[in-house]
Amino acid sequence: MFKMRDVLIGVICLFLALPAYFLPAAEENETTSGTASSMLEALTADIGNIIENGAAMGSGDAELIIERISKNWEAFTDKYDRDPWHQGIEIDSIKNAAGKILAQAKTDLEKKGVGGAAETYAGALPLLKTLVLEFNMPILADFTGAQCKICKIMKARLAKIDEEYKDRVRIVMVNVNTQKELTRQYQIMLIPTLVFIDRGGNEVSRNVGEMEEMAVKTKLDELLGK
Repeated sequence: MFKMRDVLIGVICLFLALPAYFLPAAEENETTSGTASSMLEALTADIGNIIENGAAMGSGDAELIIERISKNWEAFTDKYDRDPWHQGIEIDSIKNAAGKILAQAKTDLEKKGVGGAAETYAGALPLLKTLVLEFNMPILADFTGAQCKICKIMKARLAKIDEEYKDRVRIVMVNVNTQKELTRQYQIMLIPTLVFIDRGGNEVSRNVGEMEEMAVKTKLDELLGK
């Protein structure tokens, strides 16, 4: 029969061995981590490099940079497809137009060389800069309903706040009756509920019920790092 000491030694050895099994996953997460805005900023910087220095680059160096641009774009679009806050008709059209230009630039590298790719990339820069601004903004999500009196008060209050913060914070109205998946995801039990989300997509805080204008602004300023 096993002695208690042998059992304890076995448990300790198993515990010490566990990190080794999880190391590969941690490394994989590290390579694919990053916010949508950081991915956009990285590929925008690479595109600027191609445009500015493309003529002096060898084809091999340009190919490496363009391949990195493609990987960052794929990672960004993957995050975008799973991001409920920034999707919308206008922003979708900007993303799709930028994607087409990036794909064309990769083709132009093979047909026209680095100079041809650089010219094509120049058309994508304004679109990408718009996306960077969009994804660099923190979010205030107002989970609301049509028949809720306090919700109507908060809607008017937030509309006024939005005029002051519209270029720095994205304020989104979420109807709990029609956007049930998002409501379930954020475990909304009562309305109105205001959820404050940072630039990385992480919930920082929330408030249930009515919230005074100055209190909302204070929270938004904290999100903006003031």
